[in-house]
Amino acid sequence: MKSIATFRLTKVMGFIPGLLGAYGLPFIEKWRTRKEQPEEPLPHLRQQIDALDTEIIQLFAHRMQVAERIGRYKKAQKMSAFQPQRWAEVKANRLEKGLALGLSEDFVGNLLDLLHEESLKRQTQIKLENEI
Repeated sequence: MKSIATFRLTKVMGFIPGLLGAYGLPFIEKWRTRKEQPEEPLPHLRQQIDALDTEIIQLFAHRMQVAERIGRYKKAQKMSAFQPQRWAEVKANRLEKGLALGLSEDFVGNLLDLLHEESLKRQTQIKLENEI
């Protein structure tokens, strides 16, 4: 009984891979890999990444503008920039969403920590304005 790989190669190549000896299947796999072309050319995929990166950076900038408005609100209400309970809720929620989308916990956690750190830095600067 022929293996599925042997049957497929026999049908596609017109011969039995065993005739090539011990190197038959790896040789055929290399040949098949070289012949296969990706669905989209690399430059097009890179353009998509570039456009997505631009959108992400714009979203980060918008997020920081909102964080600054929150900072002004907290200053007016004499609130601390860091709200531990809120941060715990936000982080848990975003980690859950990231995991559901197939992102690693480390990646999402590190990204959230960076965003939160920058938000706190901006809110603290706002709180210190005109206090000197």
